[in-house]
Amino acid sequence: MDDAAKRIDSSFDSGIGLPSPPSQAPAVGYGFPPAGAVSQWVEVWDYVGGARFRGFVAGEGDSKAMFVFFDQEATVRDLKPGLMALIELCSLDEFECARLNVCLDRAAAPEDMKGLMKDLGWIGFEPITLAEWAEKPPIVSDAWVFLGMEV
Repeated sequence: MDDAAKRIDSSFDSGIGLPSPPSQAPAVGYGFPPAGAVSQWVEVWDYVGGARFRGFVAGEGDSKAMFVFFDQEATVRDLKPGLMALIELCSLDEFECARLNVCLDRAAAPEDMKGLMKDLGWIGFEPITLAEWAEKPPIVSDAWVFLGMEV
């Protein structure tokens, strides 16, 4: 599939499964265990790169982290402006997150995922599991690949 065929209209609702605004239900339905209750929900629109990031903040103290979901279309978007904004959000007093964790959709094209994971690795993201936030297995998701970095 060529790059032109992969591009989508930036107004497209990717349907990554997070309601906006989110329901009061815990994040369990999204593949996350109930340990470390969700304290905040996040939705960021990046009009420069044409991306939308949805996620949540979970954990406490040094383990407080922002989880942001990258849908299948993230592999064909300019993510730099949005990532910079997310990193800055993590450091704000309202969030005070020690980590930024991105959740990549495993359903994305493998060749695109490989490139995106390599690019994210260059800026400091590393593969992670949910061990720090989960009370019991599974700590690896069948739906998402987790990459994290300290901010």
